[in-house]
Amino acid sequence: QIYAIWHNGAPAYMNRRTTAGWGTAIQVSGAESTGTAIGSDVKTNSAGDVFGFWPTTTNARVFVTKSTNGGTSWGTPVQGATTFDTFDIGCPAFNNRRALIYISGGAYRTGSKNLVYAAWNDLSGEAGCTAPANEPGANAASTCKIRIWFNRSTDGGVTWEAKRMVNN
Repeated sequence: QIYAIWHNGAPAYMNRRTTAGWGTAIQVSGAESTGTAIGSDVKTNSAGDVFGFWPTTTNARVFVTKSTNGGTSWGTPVQGATTFDTFDIGCPAFNNRRALIYISGGAYRTGSKNLVYAAWNDLSGEAGCTAPANEPGANAASTCKIRIWFNRSTDGGVTWEAKRMVNN
């Protein structure tokens, strides 16, 4: 099967393609996500579980939804983390167009492991770099920087560890 995730206005939608063709799109985000679900990703694991990931553009969160039936239906979104910025970040190398906050997910399952991963770009979270107003913009000397963040679930996406910066 092939899976797709996208936003249409604010909500996140997912769909799957089987040998019969594309199915009907299903809205997977709701009131937990404010703003658009731009910057999403979809991944599967060896057991056939499907995961949809998206950041929100106004309430600064990362969400994950899971399907255990190949995308026929989807579970209630789970918040995996919060972000410091929302939607896009002005930074010296990309100040005019801005760097969108995008998420990349991963899923791995064996008989003894049921891991789900998420990584995204965001502000560093250090003092003076915790809100959209702190973005470096065109200032290459700014102490506020963009970094890559990571978190994981060890129970198939039900609960999530605290986010951590990959490298400062």
